[in-house]
Formats: sequence, structure tokens, C-alpha cells
Amino acid sequence: MVAVRREVRALEALDAGADVGARLQAAGDAFLEVERYVNLNVTAVRKLLKKHDKVLPERPCAAFYTARMHDMRWVRNDYSDVVVRLSRLYAARAPAAAPADGPRGVVDERSFVRATTKYWVRSDDLSAVKLAISRHLPVLVSGGRVTEGESKDSQLVNSVYLDSPSLELYHGRLAKLPGAVALRLRWYGTGEPEEVFVERKTHRDAWTGDASVKERFRVLPGDVPRLLRAEYEPPADLPAAERRLAREVQRLVSTKRLVPTVRSQCHRTAFQLAHTNAVRASIDTNLCLINEVQREDDDHAPEQGRWYRDAARSIPSSDLTRFPFAVLELKLALAEADDLPAWLRPVLACVETNQCGGCTRQFFTKSFLGDDAAVLARSSGEEPASPCSRAGVAPMAWRTDEHAVKF
Repeated sequence: MVAVRREVRALEALDAGADVGARLQAAGDAFLEVERYVNLNVTAVRKLLKKHDKVLPERPCAAFYTARMHDMRWVRNDYSDVVVRLSRLYAARAPAAAPADGPRGVVDERSFVRATTKYWVRSDDLSAVKLAISRHLPVLVSGGRVTEGESKDSQLVNSVYLDSPSLELYHGRLAKLPGAVALRLRWYGTGEPEEVFVERKTHRDAWTGDASVKERFRVLPGDVPRLLRAEYEPPADLPAAERRLAREVQRLVSTKRLVPTVRSQCHRTAFQLAHTNAVRASIDTNLCLINEVQREDDDHAPEQGRWYRDAARSIPSSDLTRFPFAVLELKLALAEADDLPAWLRPVLACVETNQCGGCTRQFFTKSFLGDDAAVLARSSGEEPASPCSRAGVAPMAWRTDEHAVKF
């Protein structure tokens, strides 16, 4: 990996007009080769240790050596800065595109109706997918700063979903009923939230000519308990549309007795050109669901006025569900006559991906709330084979952030 970083530094030092396409391709291939080598050896060592403990149960050593292995630099270090820097090198040498209407980098989300497709990606193929996409869409980095060995290509995203005791909102969204609503509290980054986005997603049937809508407004974390009690008064300087949305959300919370029910947490890598959002991609890794239903009969009852679990306290395994695949989401703002961009098809064909239609959400909620929580709708794709055999040491590109929730 040292050689890969040395080559990336050399490429960054060259003039933007230099023809370095072959060297960029070679650097990306070398990065993937090193990762495959590391993952193969980690898997081999784990299997050897497991076999040893099975044959000599009186002298177990797997736990000791596994902990030592996880502490080694080539397993512990984060190499996601290589993906970010390679994507910027590709973007700097891409043909110039037509300028956007308005300032560069400003994207009007309200002017697009998106078609969204999701895929499950095996962890072994994750870095290959990231690099393949980054050749055409640069990685969006929060803050825009890339530091060797420190920068991450992803951002921690937490979303607390509100629902009634009978899961009325969930069932409505699952059945895609006209006007079905999803309501969530979302914040970004590690640690305690500094600002919270209250988001309402409303489903509309396409045949009616109306588009599904996502609306949101910001609140301070300290205002969330008041909002959940329908006692929040929107600030006077908030735009009129957002003040109206805040009142409608509180009315919905009050009439349907909505409470925090489940939280999704993931590390999200976003890809998008600065001048257009016609094609966007995101990859969610370390995806898990956390039960947020408040209980007063155990040691993990939330503190008074707290609307999500304290990240400093461990979570019982019964309240946590991990998803062992990454989720690739493609958002296309294209006219009906337009086809997929030419570069997308080989990206999806180069590795094993599995298209899914809402099945990730169904999988999680069913695993959390039991067989009676929902009747799973048929997916648009077959579910991958059982991933249990792939559990364990994740590849370098799929890491658990130390500031994420403790398991």
C-alpha cells in the first residue's frame, strides 16, 4: 500500500493536462490487488485458528491471535483516502462539461424527479465498485479536505424513524399506499448531533402524474423532545414552507402517537459531479438497525427526554441487526426517453450485484420486529445466498468507525 500511495502522490504532482490514464488504472488495480491479498490471508488465518481450536479444545488460541491480527497496521489502518484521491485525479482529467445553470456546485434538488434503484454488493466487491464509479463520478467529501491516511471517503449517517405502536407508517410505505408517509430524524457525522433534519417522505403513485416528495427542515437537538410532544414553535425566521411543514409534522406525531421506533446507521459514500445531479450514486456500508423503542423494564432504558440511544452505552445484541452487504443506490434524474449512462452498465456487470426493490428495509424490520411485523412483498430481485459464511473480518474498505455505535 506504501507503493500505491507513492504513485498517487506522484500523479497528483503532475500537470492536469498530462496523459496518465494508464498509470491511474494501474494504481487502482494495485490497490485492489493489495486488498484482495490482505483479505485472503486474514480469512486463511481465521480458518486455521478455528481448526486449531476444534482439534485442540484444551489449548484454544483463536481469540488471542485474532485480536493480535486485528491490531496489525495492515488490517487496522484506513485506506479510504486512496479512493478519494484517485477519484479526484480522474475528475481533474475528465473532459470539460457544460457549466450548470447558476453557481458551480450548487444543485437545485427540487427541480428533479429521480428514479432510484438499489443493489446489494458483496463486501469482497466493494472497493472494485467504488473505484469503477469514481472514474466517472467523483467522491463527495464532507468539508472537501483530503489528508493522506486520515481522510475517509464516507460519512456516518443516523436516521431515527418515527412510527405508531401498530407500525402504521411502516405498513403504509411497504404497501405503497397513496399518500403513505415516512417520518425520520436524521443527522450526520460522529458524536452527538449538532443539528437534526426532520424529513417527511410522501409516496405518490406515478400513474396519477404526481411525484413522490421529500421535505425537510432543521431543528436543534434540544428542540426534538418538544417536537415529539407537539410543543415546538418554529422560529420566525424559518421560511414559510418549512414552518408549515413543522406544524404538519407535529400534528401527525400527535394524532398518530408517533414515537422513535428504529434507527438506521451506516457509513455513506456519495458520488456526484459538481455541475449536475442527473446521475448520483451512494454506497452504504456498516449498515445496521437499532431498536429505539423505549422500555423502562431493563437496564437499557433511555434517559429522560432522550430520543435516541446513548452512543456511550453498549447495545444488547437483541436490539441490533447488522446487514452483511453494502447497498449501492443509483439516483437518476433522466427523461423517460433517456437510457442509463453508457458507463453504468459495465460497472454493474463487473462485479456481483443484486438488484433489490425495498427488500433491505423489509429484511431489517422483519428481523427486528418478528414474523408478525410485516408480510414481505416480493422483491424485484432474488435475495443473495445466506451471508453467514462471510461474517467476520471485513475488507479494508468496509470499516466500523470507532465513533459509531458500540456493539
